[in-house]
Amino acid sequence: MMAKTISKEDILNIIIQLQKEGIDKVPKTRIKDKIGRSKQVDDFLEELVKEGKLIKEKSGNSILYYVKQENNEDHEENKLEVKENKIDEPKINEMFSDIINYIQDIRKILLKENTVDSKKFDEIYGKTKDSDGYSKLSAIRIEMGLTKEAFYSTYGEYIESKYQLYPGGEEGLTRKGNLYGIIKLK
Repeated sequence: MMAKTISKEDILNIIIQLQKEGIDKVPKTRIKDKIGRSKQVDDFLEELVKEGKLIKEKSGNSILYYVKQENNEDHEENKLEVKENKIDEPKINEMFSDIINYIQDIRKILLKENTVDSKKFDEIYGKTKDSDGYSKLSAIRIEMGLTKEAFYSTYGEYIESKYQLYPGGEEGLTRKGNLYGIIKLK
């Protein structure tokens, strides 16, 4: 049986899809979970970084990737065409359509960020906990691909209801002036 061949485009498409699903910076482990674990994935990721199509960022023990926004887009494409003092209406309609789609994408992301996905949180806790059942909140947050603000505002109450908080870690929930960045299932 032949192994599925992958391409740089496959990897890029997976990262773009995960970003559309609300993961701003995609952990390398998430990419490998979707495509498979091979040296070829590492090589393609490095090539995409060298080509300027991806940005690579280290955060703790994780390596994160995200698609570089094109700053050098063809500006002529984005300008309205003016002919004899008339604005090209199809071009305006296309631009409005793009703007509406962009707003809808942002709305989906914002709604998704404020929804507690307890199954996903518990699954990542299971992956990141040590042999004694302790896990750092920072490791869970990074694996989920969320900003600190989005993670703690969305999952703070859930964490307190289901997990025992322990002081320590680089980040976490602050209660009575103490930082609690380590958790264990109650």
